[in-house]
Amino acid sequence: MSQLPPPPPGSLPPQPGPWTPAATSTSALPAWRTAKFGWIILHIVIGLGIGFGAIILAIMIVGAAHFDAYAASRIVRASRDALDLTPEAQRIVAAMGGASLIALASGVLAWLLFVYLRVGTAIRVVLLVAIPLVGALVGYGMMAAVFPKLAGY
Repeated sequence: MSQLPPPPPGSLPPQPGPWTPAATSTSALPAWRTAKFGWIILHIVIGLGIGFGAIILAIMIVGAAHFDAYAASRIVRASRDALDLTPEAQRIVAAMGGASLIALASGVLAWLLFVYLRVGTAIRVVLLVAIPLVGALVGYGMMAAVFPKLAGY
């Protein structure tokens, strides 16, 4: 029966733990997915662009659901001209601001996850579409709660 040769002299190299990423995982990434300052700033700007698209989508859904955005604007303008924001105008302004912030944050989050998440492309694309869509729907809900309906609806 043959025997194995003795181990080489010296200590054995350390075994990688489950939390240690594989050495080849970062070398196979394209340059635009690296975490360098310029790329990060560009990705945040792209995410803000997606967020603005989510804001536009939320406003389009509000219009399609027969809410009167013009009446909401008149309420806020009249309240501002009187130098006294009414509670109704405060709710409208808060809903618009909150919807905008949620949409912007969802756009940035979706794009950063798309770029830097280490999972398959299909999962990243689903997240890229789903997160801003959910942000737009939440924004729609916030605005629908305070906007008046069009006459006849």
